[in-house]
Parts: sequence; C-alpha cells; structure tokens
Amino acid sequence: MTATKRSTLVVISAVLVGFACTGTILAADPLPLSTKIPRAAHHSTRLLVRFADDGVASSVRDLSPLVSGARVLRAFTSVPGLTIVHVPEGQIETAIAALNARSDVLYAEPDYRVQSFATPNDEFFEQLWGLQNTGQTVNADPGTPGADIRATQAWDLWTGDPEFRIAVIDTGVNYKHPDLQGNIWTNPGEIPDNGIDDDGNGYIDDVHGFNFLTDSGDPMDENGHGSHIAGTIGAVGNDLVGSVGINWHCRIVALRFGDAGGGGFTSDAIEAIQYAIDNGIRV
Repeated sequence: MTATKRSTLVVISAVLVGFACTGTILAADPLPLSTKIPRAAHHSTRLLVRFADDGVASSVRDLSPLVSGARVLRAFTSVPGLTIVHVPEGQIETAIAALNARSDVLYAEPDYRVQSFATPNDEFFEQLWGLQNTGQTVNADPGTPGADIRATQAWDLWTGDPEFRIAVIDTGVNYKHPDLQGNIWTNPGEIPDNGIDDDGNGYIDDVHGFNFLTDSGDPMDENGHGSHIAGTIGAVGNDLVGSVGINWHCRIVALRFGDAGGGGFTSDAIEAIQYAIDNGIRV
C-alpha cells in the first residue's frame, strides 16, 4: 500500500474526538479486500472514494461500467478528488475491489459508522478536573493536584472572544440550554424557518448550524454528547449558572452528524467539516 492510499479516516478520527468505530478499528489503510466488512459498521450504499488528480472532475465521472448503478453523490473541495459514491445495496465489497484496482483511484473505502463514547454530565466547576485539579474527590476518585490545563491562571489573562466561532461536529448542540444559549452562534445572513437559503451558502435555515444527518437547519442534540462537548468548550462563565467552559465567551456553531444513539457516518462528518471550511470557521 503506497503512502497516497492512506485512509481519510486518519484525518477524520483526529476530528471526531470522543468517537470510535462500531465493529471496526479506525485503520491507517482501507480494509483488505479479503476482509468481510461487518454490515452494521458502515453505510450499506455509500462509499468514500478519492480519485487521483488527472484532470477529470470527480463529480462527473461515469462509474456505471465498474458497478451498475454507481454514481458520485458529492465531491469535496477541501480534499481534492474525495467523493461520496452511491452503489446499489449488496455491492459494497465488489465496488471497493473494482475501484481500488484502478490506477486513477487513490483509495476506496466504506462509509464507516462511528459511535460516541459515554461521558458523564459534569454540572459544577469543582468537578472538572481538567480545568482545575486540586486533588478533589469526584465520584469517589481522588484527583491529582495540578493535573489540569491551568484554566484559572489562563482566565486571569483571557476568557475568550464573543466573535470567535468554534464548530462542534458531534450529535448536535442543545442551543436552548441556559448555560450554552448565550454562546450559541446565530447566522446573521439567515432568516429562521422560512425555508429559504437567505445567505446563499447552499444550506437552508442554518441559523445556529446545520444537521447533516437529516439535511435540515435544526442541529438540536438528541443524545447529549455534543452538548457535553460544547459545554466543555464554551459554557458561559461567571454567570452563577451550571458549569463553565474553557471559553467563557465564544460562538458555538452546531454541526450535527450523530443520531440520538450517538452514532453517525463518516461522510456526514466530512460534510460538516466542509461546511466549516466554506464558512470560514477556523476551529
């Protein structure tokens, strides 16, 4: 396997903090063709395929000679040649073998499903070891003094920027939560719930972000994992409510790809990253 056949999952796994694949391991290379892919671990009709840059637009490639009914659903500009490809039900292994045999394909792999790990719902600052660890006991476990990110010292110098946007790519965000709503991003170019792409960015009603799972403008969290992450990043600080985030002030952009069970597909996560890039969200 050459270096150019590296899997996109190496990059994506660095973004999906707190997620793991169900049924497979996030490998550095696509699965060997002889490996039987667990049905529950990937989308049944979608592949991630990256084509070599040979001057042919990925979005207009004719894949039907390889696998009847195969077609490109979307090409990504952030990773040249990367596409989402539809194949008929039951043709995943056949399509991967055919595509990986082509000289103009860098790699073809399943659209893996990833799953969030369970996390506790920390409510009070004194329970957040990562921010300030004085050796306090949390859930019967004693902490280690100083094993933290020195948050209190950092806050003496800086507590965040109310204009700085941070994308949370996860199961969504409860943008109505009293300890988050003050730091939720609102798209100034979008009119809520009018069914129109007011700002012309390709997404309808993306007022607080977008839901790539359902292709809708409502990224409300139905699992809790994304809201927990958003709270760690940017729960409003110094307001006598709940807990506190690393940034007392910021703008959280909710980009949902995970479902109520905490799982979602890699391709939807990539689309969320593409949204962030296209809209100038740096983190």
